[in-house]
Amino acid sequence: MVVCLSVWIKVFNDSEYCVRLLSVIFSSVSAGILFLFANKHFNKITAIIVSVLYLSSNILFFYSHEARAYSLVVLLTLLSSHIFLAIKEKTSIRNVILLGLINFLLIYTHYIAGIVLFFQFILMLFYFDKEEKKHFSYSLVFTIALVFLRFTKKQVFVIIGFNSSDSPFWLKMSDFNALVDVLSKFLFSSVLVYPLILLIIIGVIFSFAKKDKKKYLVLNYSFFLGMIAILMVYFLGKTTPIFLDRYLIFSIPFLLLLIAYSLSLIKYKLIPITIAVFF
Repeated sequence: MVVCLSVWIKVFNDSEYCVRLLSVIFSSVSAGILFLFANKHFNKITAIIVSVLYLSSNILFFYSHEARAYSLVVLLTLLSSHIFLAIKEKTSIRNVILLGLINFLLIYTHYIAGIVLFFQFILMLFYFDKEEKKHFSYSLVFTIALVFLRFTKKQVFVIIGFNSSDSPFWLKMSDFNALVDVLSKFLFSSVLVYPLILLIIIGVIFSFAKKDKKKYLVLNYSFFLGMIAILMVYFLGKTTPIFLDRYLIFSIPFLLLLIAYSLSLIKYKLIPITIAVFF
């Protein structure tokens, strides 16, 4: 983000408006990519609902006006996800290079977003055929090579020391109240946490019950990034202080995507769209 912002300021200026505008652009582009992603892998109703939910998210709106890296993390996660699934559909050298480069930029922007790459690796083992696994491996090697070339020893030690449980810092160990607080921000309100999680679970179960195998990969991918990633960082946060809502901002689009898809399963389509507009 610092590099992007540095170039941006040189082209424009360093006024508060211009500095914050870059994050607004990243967030706006993310909204468009999320719509296309949902429309391609689910359906148009899901795309409409998830777009409305995305634009209704207070936490995404807040960080879209901050001169920080979090809007960029969301954008890179969505781009990485799109290309990852594109490799499953059609392998090409261009996709391999793009995925490797974007995953590197994602890790370099915020190291905790490396969870995205981890889940891609896990799902690749189960859903990709031999040729697709080979191409994903090439992109992974490319990402690792860039990490070794760009990350210095000092940067690695800063990352390790930054979250050390021994160092006095504002970060705290995670507990159940922290989990509820994060989910409340991601799911609009503490009142809606349990109903919306239940809605997601019902939607996923119903989808697998229909045996629509074409959606298995994208559903699992969205569930891993939208739900499992939050739980993983929560449990890691019990040993090292890394459990913060902004660190997990890349999970929000996929959490909203699961909600939107579950709502799209309602027979009368006007109902889920009305619910989304209510938010």
